[in-house]
Amino acid sequence: MLPLKKLRRHAGEIAAPEDVKFKFAFLEKTKAAFPWIRFKDFDLDNEEQSAVGPGPARSRMADTVSREKRSETMKAIRSTNTGFEMSFRMLLCTAGLKFSTQNNLPGKPDLIFRRARVAVFLDSCFWHGCRWHCRMPKSNSAYWNEKIDRNRRRDRAIRDDYRKTEWAMARIWEHSIKTNPQQCIDRLRVLVQNRLDQRGAK
Repeated sequence: MLPLKKLRRHAGEIAAPEDVKFKFAFLEKTKAAFPWIRFKDFDLDNEEQSAVGPGPARSRMADTVSREKRSETMKAIRSTNTGFEMSFRMLLCTAGLKFSTQNNLPGKPDLIFRRARVAVFLDSCFWHGCRWHCRMPKSNSAYWNEKIDRNRRRDRAIRDDYRKTEWAMARIWEHSIKTNPQQCIDRLRVLVQNRLDQRGAK
């Protein structure tokens, strides 16, 4: 588990809470102490991607290892509590946004703002089939294509489920957190505040 209090303490010594990019520089320097922190990519949700039109065909990673080794490597990829997810949670904490990760909501969102009734999904570019950054392995490509396509279908079904509830749903792509983490935080802050205003801060 990421030691958020420790990271917040050290981050606070070198940057103001709103200075997100500086905090990321700090996290880069601490990767030796916290090797599970990674900076992959996070941006448009699936609906927004559809609105801008088709993206490039999914690229494939050229394999330089055996099929058995590739299978072992792919199985080791974490789909939850990844480095980018935990790093973003830390940034939300330092920005003063209080959230919970414990919930039984549809699709098991990565974090929720309970009072505002906002569920947030942090979508990995690989696992959720980002049209810009999902790189499919050559080995066992039929399996991985079907798995990623199934994930995308599930994402659409979850979106439809939330439209029938009192909860608002937000999806943030992995690559957005690298290109503009402050915008991601601001987007959530506005959404949460608007929902609180609508609900009368219940």
